[in-house]
Amino acid sequence: MHAYANSDMLMALYVFPATALVVYAAIRLAKELDPFANIPTRICQIIVLVWAVIAACAFMLGSAHWLTGGRLILTVTVVCCITVGAIHRFRTTGGKYYSQPLDQLAWQLTTGWGVVWTVAAAIGGAHMALNGLAKLPTDFDSLAYHLPTIDEWIKDHSLYAPRCAHWSNPSNYALLCYWCVASFSGDYLSPMASIVIAVLLACGLFCLSKEAGLGDDLSHVTALGAMCNYIVLNQLTNPKSDVAVAALVVVGVIFGLRYVRVQRSSDLAFSAMAIGLLSGVKYFALGYAVGAWLVVVFIVLWVRGVRVGMHSAIVIAVGVLVLGSYWYVRNWIVTGEPLYPMTLLKGGEMTDMYPGMWRSTFFLSGRGEVIPLAIGRLWHATGPIHTLAVVLVPVSVLWLVLGRVNRWCKRDRVYLGLAIAVIVTGGVAGITPLAIENQPNTLNQMFHRWTPVRYSMSLCTLSVVACVVLLRDIGLYMCRCYRMRTRQKDDIQEPWVRRCAMRIRKTPLLLVCAGIVAQVVLLVSRASTRMENMELCMLCGMCIASLAVFGVTCLRLYPTWRTAAAWVAGLTAVACASVGVRSVSLKWHDGFARHYSQMLGSEAPVVVHSKLSSQCVCVVAVQPYPFYGSDRRCYVCQPFRVKDAQDLAEYVKAQRAAYVVVSATEAENKVDAYKGAYKILCSNTDLFERVWYDEHFALFSIRVQ
Repeated sequence: MHAYANSDMLMALYVFPATALVVYAAIRLAKELDPFANIPTRICQIIVLVWAVIAACAFMLGSAHWLTGGRLILTVTVVCCITVGAIHRFRTTGGKYYSQPLDQLAWQLTTGWGVVWTVAAAIGGAHMALNGLAKLPTDFDSLAYHLPTIDEWIKDHSLYAPRCAHWSNPSNYALLCYWCVASFSGDYLSPMASIVIAVLLACGLFCLSKEAGLGDDLSHVTALGAMCNYIVLNQLTNPKSDVAVAALVVVGVIFGLRYVRVQRSSDLAFSAMAIGLLSGVKYFALGYAVGAWLVVVFIVLWVRGVRVGMHSAIVIAVGVLVLGSYWYVRNWIVTGEPLYPMTLLKGGEMTDMYPGMWRSTFFLSGRGEVIPLAIGRLWHATGPIHTLAVVLVPVSVLWLVLGRVNRWCKRDRVYLGLAIAVIVTGGVAGITPLAIENQPNTLNQMFHRWTPVRYSMSLCTLSVVACVVLLRDIGLYMCRCYRMRTRQKDDIQEPWVRRCAMRIRKTPLLLVCAGIVAQVVLLVSRASTRMENMELCMLCGMCIASLAVFGVTCLRLYPTWRTAAAWVAGLTAVACASVGVRSVSLKWHDGFARHYSQMLGSEAPVVVHSKLSSQCVCVVAVQPYPFYGSDRRCYVCQPFRVKDAQDLAEYVKAQRAAYVVVSATEAENKVDAYKGAYKILCSNTDLFERVWYDEHFALFSIRVQ
């Protein structure tokens, strides 16, 4: 175990500086493409650029079966070095960037909202470290397919890993996790990608609020309020992709609306990259990608004309082709179905296993109790801000559309775009399969507290912005009416009149702030009961934020030390991170088998790790990850579905598996790809021989035919 930890520490000295170089190249390129961007916009551009480059290089290496962590980092680093050299040689801005200088950036980070966001980021980072990095994964979806998919990519040196049951899923977000874990001996750094997505969502919400005409304070409040929910907090500790979908929807729409306003080609390029990445996050994100594409193209056609609209449609389509189509082309080549195992034209694996799958959507369920239950789940997973925003969606959309028709706002085009985006995301959320149940006639997803909400995160997020715009406009309208009424009495110049008008105008800000306070209190109280170390996370976050603000303040007071201090801080951060990687690696490898044995209530993972690590084991269970081992040394395969004994025998023969591990417990009347598998194995003794079993799992050897 110490050998793994020491090698991981040395590898961190290579991975972290390489990542810093990639970010630096993205900063240079973003400044060259858009010299006038503010800080939140610049952060969105950097994250989208880095993600796009990693995805494109992974597609290229994976297609050639050359994909490894080291090769991916080397390839991306070479691309970034070439980019920086080309910018230095052919730059068009003459090296003068009009973005905010370091002094102004330091001032913003140490005053006002900069301190608030620094504290929020520090608390989120501490939560990710203490409840994500420092603990072994327990999330159901992570153990079922997110982490097994990444491990199979690492073993096969390719993005086609047929031993994983969910190999066909689009996984652009998993590529970020792959970047974090592929060079190390374990998957313990996979939560680090989630903090990047949270930052992208926060900056995108601020930019969208500003584009809609909200002031700085109200934009900060809107972004902070939309971020304060349990879905974002929970997915800071696991590789789920629902927050990533919402972030890319927001970023794709915001850059499209910016392109409509200023017609800068770089904005259209960033919108195309965001929508392209969105189309490859997962199957259910494909509808949101199509919706975002329609929003941008429709607004451009409406405002700029047919020629510019067709140009934007083609550019975004190219972005989808480059950054999202790989997964669907791969599936089509292998199976003949781009959406395998789902299909819309004829019966497939999913429709055979769940014939009434479309009745598991909000719109087609035909049950009156779904809406009240959904509102209750929304309140439980988020709080008053999101619940009010979603309930007021019809009013907000109507107000935004009327604002475009009556042109009472200078941002009427943004109003129309935001209204269409809310309608489209609502429609996609309403037809998303398995949103209300994954077992027929049970509504079981509605009782999982946050499952229906995370499937509709894009709608919840955009509806918050639309609701705040509605409240702001109502406040302005009331203020205008009050001024007109007092003007008739010739007392408009009275100080109390101006104060009352200003208070009326600030009413939406106060309401949203009150909602944030209530939502934060609810979030902390709920998280404290579901997660450990929340009080410690908040304490560590406050300490980290205080140190960050103190350090930036010192650099402002002593500008001559800035360069040296930056280098010292960077090297110290890399050294501390490397030592932290060693500590996390030790804990990961020492506690992996014991942790999952306790979680599953079985010694099956220990048996597989200790005795069968050199042979391929077929895992017939919904969560195969515990059987991979802490260092991924076990060869594991998992069938998508078990129909009968002959089907399973053919599968294990094709995968050259020597043993089968099967769950011995199953629920009755449940749609399960492995339902009855244990009975099938026990009743076919001519094909399988049971060699080990306990209360929850059994191990079968394959008889030679």
